[in-house]
Amino acid sequence: SVRATPQLRATFAFSSIYLRTPARFVARGTGTQPPSPESLAGRSIAVVSGSAHEAYLRLFFPRSIARGYDDLTRAREALSRGEVDLLFGDGLSLAIWLNSADAAGCCLFVGGPYTESRYFGEGIAIALRKNEHVLKRAVDYALQRISEKGTYAELYLRYFPVGFY
Repeated sequence: SVRATPQLRATFAFSSIYLRTPARFVARGTGTQPPSPESLAGRSIAVVSGSAHEAYLRLFFPRSIARGYDDLTRAREALSRGEVDLLFGDGLSLAIWLNSADAAGCCLFVGGPYTESRYFGEGIAIALRKNEHVLKRAVDYALQRISEKGTYAELYLRYFPVGFY
């Protein structure tokens, strides 16, 4: 998996995007209402310092209290201990954590996915040499077929019972 970025597109061709990793909010327990700028005003939210998630949170949820942490592990620990109300971060990483014994069932996703490509990237694709036009068409066709046949959805649900969307 390679994130298709403008810098990499200058050197490589890419297949169709086959996975977008959204940002998500995670909260402890149940009963948390869906996130909105109004509902999160004054609430403390763990986020990785200097990340795209922090920039997004500060811009679109300006009345919340962003608490920056050095890494996602520390942000998850702060949420687990109840030091913050929510956590905002990469949905894929958070889904892996929520599905693990480390989360101990403490937390769950709240609200929907955030997929703004300017903050969270275009998505993941297969990198190819620029001049491999036939191969690119073949890979795109294969990706389309596994989606149409339901294979992609089956694999997604097998590895992410707590889906990141």
